Amino acid sequence: MKGFRRIAVAALLACLLTVGTFTCALPTLAAAVKGDLTGDGKVTEADAAKLLKIVSSKTAPTAAQLSAGDFNGDGKLDLRDVTQLYSKATASTTEVFQANMRELGFPASYIPYLTTLHIQHPKWVFEPFITGLVWDDAVKGERTPHRKQLILTSQGASMQCSCSSCKGVIQEGPSWVSASEKAVKYYMDPRNWLDEEHIFQFEDCTYASTQTIAGVNAILKGTWMYNANITYLDAFGKTQSVTKNDKAVTYAAAILEAAKTYDVSAYYIASKIKQEVGSSSASNAGGSCGDDAPFLGIYNYYNIGAYTGARDGLEWANGYMTTKVACPLYSKAATTATKLGTVAKGSEIYYIGATGNFYRVRAVTDNGKTQAGYILKSGVSMYTTYGRPWTNPYKSIVYGAQYVHDNFMEYQFTNYLQKFNVNPASESLHYHEYMGNVMGAASEASMTYDAYSELGILDSPMTFSIPVYKNMPSDDWVSEFAATAPTLARSGATTTTVSFKWNLIDHAEGYRLYKYNSSTDKYTCVVDTDAATTSCTVSLKSGELGQFKLHAYYYNAEKKRVFTAASKILYVEPAPAAVTGLKVTAYTSSSVTLNWTATDCDAYFVYRSPGIGGKTNIGSVTATTFTDQRAEAGTKYTYHVVAYNMRNSSVTKTLGASSNKVSVTTKGTAAATLGTGTVYNAGTLNVRKGPDTTYDVVTMVYDGQVLTLLGTAGSGGTWYHVKFTKNSTSYEGYVFGEYVKKL
Repeated sequence: MKGFRRIAVAALLACLLTVGTFTCALPTLAAAVKGDLTGDGKVTEADAAKLLKIVSSKTAPTAAQLSAGDFNGDGKLDLRDVTQLYSKATASTTEVFQANMRELGFPASYIPYLTTLHIQHPKWVFEPFITGLVWDDAVKGERTPHRKQLILTSQGASMQCSCSSCKGVIQEGPSWVSASEKAVKYYMDPRNWLDEEHIFQFEDCTYASTQTIAGVNAILKGTWMYNANITYLDAFGKTQSVTKNDKAVTYAAAILEAAKTYDVSAYYIASKIKQEVGSSSASNAGGSCGDDAPFLGIYNYYNIGAYTGARDGLEWANGYMTTKVACPLYSKAATTATKLGTVAKGSEIYYIGATGNFYRVRAVTDNGKTQAGYILKSGVSMYTTYGRPWTNPYKSIVYGAQYVHDNFMEYQFTNYLQKFNVNPASESLHYHEYMGNVMGAASEASMTYDAYSELGILDSPMTFSIPVYKNMPSDDWVSEFAATAPTLARSGATTTTVSFKWNLIDHAEGYRLYKYNSSTDKYTCVVDTDAATTSCTVSLKSGELGQFKLHAYYYNAEKKRVFTAASKILYVEPAPAAVTGLKVTAYTSSSVTLNWTATDCDAYFVYRSPGIGGKTNIGSVTATTFTDQRAEAGTKYTYHVVAYNMRNSSVTKTLGASSNKVSVTTKGTAAATLGTGTVYNAGTLNVRKGPDTTYDVVTMVYDGQVLTLLGTAGSGGTWYHVKFTKNSTSYEGYVFGEYVKKL
């Protein structure tokens, strides 16, 4: 729960030094009724509120507070004590509250969360929004088609749709892809958001008289709009200001005016605008900069109509201006003025202003020039609803609020419903949604919470309309979580460390890696990570074989860790040191003998370039010498050696760093070749270990691959013995001669 932390309270023991002796005495505790934190001789909700402040503060409790508030006798104050104190103070009230929640229609799985919120904020009102929809049907509807729900690629692979038509497909901007079913379920399930921060996505978005300019600015903090007057660029790139009664208008004042005029929450508007265009410290978002050509001087702070990006929204805010017929473009607002050219029928034009029967526009004329001029209104098709075109931020803010009110407030009156339209009464079930971002409602809720917290109004009366579905998944994820075992794997090693990786576990709030201690015959936690971390590195002594396991965990309502089952035991060890002293000790026309200095390891891999049969790893030995018996005369070879460990059959080989490299040219003269050839008219051609289709395939080559022809082989010489290089790797083998053309 946000804001809570456990406060460990050490036992208080005052040791008093007297003449000749040491006398130790416990501090005197104030005599009080258990739970009476206020000292009024009785236990009330005020005592629970005071204990809640003590628990969430950064100061340790006094001895008297500890004595009065430690209900479970564990020597510290935490949320469990608050819950028990509140239950004692309002035993009947709590039971009545929970009964009321059930009677209203909240499922049992909602009530523990709502009870906690009720304890924190007694004035808050919770109403179930009974959708009447089956949960799985609702999720399917929200994902039809998949591109309706978008998520950033940074959220991880499990949150991205992996179906054949979505995987890797950018749906919007540079990094928005279709959200996975898992992601949609997570953000749609109201129970995941019944905490005091994210519950604001269920807040009624109508205007309240308690909303203030200070509150709006609290939300706008961190953007260029915070405590700022409205300035903007017009269609010609000149900086202008918005004034009213000869006074500059601030962004916050415009938002509050829009809220009052159209009965939309000012804090909702501010959060919406900040979410859409206000995350940066400068107005460089497409809908708010005014210099996004060709829509110069056009603003859309809500990104209304921005289905595939900001320019769609600017086109909407421009009013979709097009010519109904071929229209002259004049230098002035008069048909007698100089004709600058003709704008073809069906051309898109861009609004600058209006004078009498003329629009001032920017358009492309028949001479190919883009020019500013005047065009008769009668020849133009244009949408002027909601005050369009929006030629300054003030118009965008105010008329955008009207659009939101008219299009959403009757049936989609919360941020959640605007993101997930699960109201059948709207006649646009699963459609007519404000944003594609599947995280949008939760994100805007956080902004609202931060503002309310800064204003100190979290305890004010507020109403939350929380969706309820049929056949929702039960809270049995708790038992499923406990039965889930993460997958632990080694990802790398050095001579003194080993690195691990693991998979993300749903609902996990952290992970603990344990190492077996043979002296105690127990596992000890060596790494404790947060929920987003899926890797770590630990130290091991040289030659040590470590035994590890991993658990995921979450915190329950009592802030205790609840663990998953353990991963499979993983045995790991550090990498051996790099081999040194590699040298060639002998060579002939058909062999090369190597020798090196021993290092502490299980065995050694020997590598050769060019390799044999497409592989550079040509052998594994436990000795410190190796003879390559498959060398060819007059050929240069380069070798290196890598030590590796494998102390247990379940351990993946742990490779050390490469040794030095040595090169040698074998004795004798290289065998004559038949020249070179190229793969021809085959498409793909198998390279085999021998001159027959019964031999294993080494690799495949494609038309155009150049081959060195070492000779012919097979029945009637129908196969070529070849060598070649593909993707920087040398290969040798046999290919069917019919598909080789000599060069």
